[in-house]
Amino acid sequence: MKKREFLKFMGVATASLVASGTLMASKKKKDTAGKWKNDAGNKHTPVVKTTRSGDTVKLELDTTKHPQSEDHFIDYLEVYSSDKKKLFSAKIDSKSGVSKVSCHLKLAKGTKVYAVSHCNKHDYYQREVTV
Repeated sequence: MKKREFLKFMGVATASLVASGTLMASKKKKDTAGKWKNDAGNKHTPVVKTTRSGDTVKLELDTTKHPQSEDHFIDYLEVYSSDKKKLFSAKIDSKSGVSKVSCHLKLAKGTKVYAVSHCNKHDYYQREVTV
């Protein structure tokens, strides 16, 4: 391999390593940013209570263990289907002090849903529930 070809090859190889490292770093940050586990005391992960009446399920999502202060709060609670369709969303007013909502959904028995909360400081948290 000639010097020029070698330098060209090394430039492409270096650029590709830098790009893949950047992608991996952003993927890791996205995958680990505050999410889903190590939630001591379940402050962030929604507590979900279900009540079924025929084909309708009442879901009560509760994050009252989490503080609702001016600079640290849960700003919304959502419910997603197992195929990632949003079934319910509620914006939470941090000044209200309330971080508990409920919804009624028509869901077959045995359906898995995901209750998701978002903390303005610590990102997303979810709980899987079979209704």
